[in-house]
Amino acid sequence: MAKRMADTDIWTKDWYLDLPIKKKLLLKFIFDNCDCAGVYEISYRTLRNCFNEEVTKEDFEGLKQIRFIDENKVFVEDFIKFQYGVTTLNPNNSVHKGIIRCLEKHKPFPNPLLTVKDKDKVKDQDKDQDIAPNKDKNQDKNQNKDMSFDIKIHNDFIKNDITNNPDKAEQNKSDIKIHHEFIQNDIGNNPESLQIDTNNIKNNHDNMNCDVKTDIDEILNNKFDIKNHNKKELKNKYKELKAGMFQEYEKLCPHLIKLTGEARSKRTDEKIRLYLRETDCDMDLYKKLCLSANKLKTIGTISIDFETMLNCRIGILNGKYLDPKILEQTRIKERAQREITETKRRIAEFVNFKGDPMPESFKELGKKLRSMK
Repeated sequence: MAKRMADTDIWTKDWYLDLPIKKKLLLKFIFDNCDCAGVYEISYRTLRNCFNEEVTKEDFEGLKQIRFIDENKVFVEDFIKFQYGVTTLNPNNSVHKGIIRCLEKHKPFPNPLLTVKDKDKVKDQDKDQDIAPNKDKNQDKNQNKDMSFDIKIHNDFIKNDITNNPDKAEQNKSDIKIHHEFIQNDIGNNPESLQIDTNNIKNNHDNMNCDVKTDIDEILNNKFDIKNHNKKELKNKYKELKAGMFQEYEKLCPHLIKLTGEARSKRTDEKIRLYLRETDCDMDLYKKLCLSANKLKTIGTISIDFETMLNCRIGILNGKYLDPKILEQTRIKERAQREITETKRRIAEFVNFKGDPMPESFKELGKKLRSMK
């Protein structure tokens, strides 16, 4: 299914809104059914079937952008410019080739993208190309061919002259020899000039390549410097964070194993990198970890050191390794705190209550308070 761009602004243009409904539909029909060059071959039978009524040539009159190029052909002006966004067609473009073939099929209808002046220019260019194709590249070569042709004509002329005038044979032979040597010298000089031009072009090309290579080398060097600079900054930042972690551990974890040279080994270095990457260098979270580990002191029968703390940080922060008795005491305290909070809330409601009778919840509260006494 072919797809085309549609002018959505057409419904805001007065000339289109002023058209009768039949002509509006006819215009849209032509836009959708013309070929890739904007030419529509009228089929009145198809139009009658689509419109359920007769469509005549008069119905095409007054349609903007539509003009007849033949008895049964209409052309949509500005169709190619609107659909393809070009002002000239390029025969080397695969899309434009199809458009050019359509335009050639509708001859003598001319290319709509060429004005009269442009057509004259194209004709002149074609003539110039026929007269001197590739003049800049093959000028000397063609000149040599012309000279060889002149030699042949001149030889034929002199042969005829010798036949008619035997006395002039020696003089004509001398003329042929002089003329031949002159042409050969001229031919010999032209290749040298061509070789000089070729060398100049090659040198210019080599110079351009050298300049481009130099620019690329400079860009790569700058990129390498920037990359190394970023690496250096990251390395310095990591050293600062690592030193800060050691400092906080010594300050916040007096009950844990002290830092030793082993704790600063390469293996511990990898643990620090992993922690910083997973926590996005969150030092506040690290301080909470140190405080929790200092209260915990041990995990089972193992005393906690710096590496153990980093390995078990998730369990330490979630309270996974706390002693069961401590966990039970914590739960009892939390439950008692909740009951105290609930009792205070009920007492406040009882003090502010002024109605009658007293709710059952207040009676239960009174019994509970008396039992506590």
